[in-house]
Amino acid sequence: MRDLRHLKVLLIDDNRHMLHLMHRILASMRIRYIQEKSNAADAFKELKFLAPDVIFVDWVMEPVDGCEFVKMVRGATESAFQNVPIVMVTAHTEEYRIRAAIAAGVNGFLAKPISPQMVYQRICAVLDDPRPMNQRQQKPAEAALPPAEAARG
Repeated sequence: MRDLRHLKVLLIDDNRHMLHLMHRILASMRIRYIQEKSNAADAFKELKFLAPDVIFVDWVMEPVDGCEFVKMVRGATESAFQNVPIVMVTAHTEEYRIRAAIAAGVNGFLAKPISPQMVYQRICAVLDDPRPMNQRQQKPAEAALPPAEAARG
């Protein structure tokens, strides 16, 4: 098992039970620094002080939902955390939602109900490849070619 003790993880969910469950799962992986926020707008305001290595965010929240939070983080050019890996945690796995989250810049998904194994695998995946999913969708050869040449290839 990978040593994750050094990670700083931010959990954003308006459901206290889900925050508690995620906290216990992460603590079982010996992650020492786990910050919880029940509001995505407040989490965004405090992001520079929280300095997370990985963020887990729920989709359905008020006043700012998880997808809007991802857009805010990715669009914050003055932020040192613009590229922090973000995992969307949701029971809403409809294709249009997944496409919207990918377009917003998530690095991965966790479909509820979650398990410790799923959380561990997703952390390892985003640490090994921290690019947002929308950047991973392109084939490396196509990404390097000009659009006309990529279309021919």
